[in-house]
Amino acid sequence: MFATVLRPEFAQVLELVADVLRLLEKHQVMLSGENYATSSLVVPMFRGLLTELDALRGQEKYAPIDNILNELRRNIERRQGSYLTCHLLATVLDPRYKGQHLTDAELAEATKLLEEMARSRRSP
Repeated sequence: MFATVLRPEFAQVLELVADVLRLLEKHQVMLSGENYATSSLVVPMFRGLLTELDALRGQEKYAPIDNILNELRRNIERRQGSYLTCHLLATVLDPRYKGQHLTDAELAEATKLLEEMARSRRSP
């Protein structure tokens, strides 16, 4: 596609970047849903995206754009920060996920919050 205008090495880099952009688009479409994303989708989407980026980083084919992949991963991690409590709880409560995309610490935090909420509802 690009080979007729660019030198082969530049065309290869652009094709690799296009692969990464398609990956990002796939997750963006998942997050946008029909009209909006559910809160329970936020954590699995971030984790899935990071896993897929790591898989690309491990392939020799993507070595020419390794710096782009590393920077993209750093920015995604920075933006996800610590998830909002509502995202953790939603991921635990959603029957599709049941907390499977959470770390042990996140799952413990969400479980503790749910227990506290249940106790506060029982108290008069």
